[in-house]
Amino acid sequence: MITRIFIMVSIFFVSPALGHDNVQNLAVKMRMQAMKEMAQNMKKLKGLSTGSIIFDKTKAYSIVVRIGELAEKTPALFQKEASDPESEAKPEIWLEYQDFSSKAENLKKIAFELSQKITNSEDAKSALRELGGGCKACHQVYKN
Repeated sequence: MITRIFIMVSIFFVSPALGHDNVQNLAVKMRMQAMKEMAQNMKKLKGLSTGSIIFDKTKAYSIVVRIGELAEKTPALFQKEASDPESEAKPEIWLEYQDFSSKAENLKKIAFELSQKITNSEDAKSALRELGGGCKACHQVYKN
């Protein structure tokens, strides 16, 4: 189950990051960089949850808080409609901006709540599932 969630998260976050060098629009590039950083943090959290990275409560806290911070910044990064051939953002983001922002706000809320509860690798697994669900809620609707 964790592997399947990680694969989904990786596809959602990592695939757009592969084309950063070709992105001409600065706003799009900034969005893609933020999503790439979020993916990197999800990967670290997966490592803590599976034992491939030795579990450290402080590290887990920092990772999940950073995911929350990036989620908090997401609406501002998408506030102005911007496009680029490398972007996978759907135009629906700007047609349904309030819903998009609400989903980012929900991810932020989940992350900040979870950051206080992670005390072991099992908690990290649960957090990975919940955060992955928050990411998926947005990407299902707003990402090509």
